[in-house]
Amino acid sequence: MNIVLDILKILDSLDDSYNQENAELLVKILSHKAFRIHRLTLWDISKDIYHARKEKTRSWIESLSSHSDEGIRNFGNFLKELSQRSRNERLENIIDYITGANNLSIPDDYDDD
Repeated sequence: MNIVLDILKILDSLDDSYNQENAELLVKILSHKAFRIHRLTLWDISKDIYHARKEKTRSWIESLSSHSDEGIRNFGNFLKELSQRSRNERLENIIDYITGANNLSIPDDYDDD
């Protein structure tokens, strides 16, 4: 259940500028065994986020959404969609999307970004 809370925290801070706490929370989420992301890939994500912050060219969510790994890109797009929906939908619905109790349809236009 902690991962659900962590994802909710990330959604709440999605529009915020980079900060170390968000980056650490994101890496904690991505390192969860459910995502099956190799530790070297996590290292690459951390470096990408760090460089994007340093250059102020992209947010951490953009770093995820443009990653070369399709699963990571999909997760970034999933977070974007959840963030949008969390503004208008009930918390129970958002939690259902996170846990997979309800399917979340992600528009194809995220791949055009």
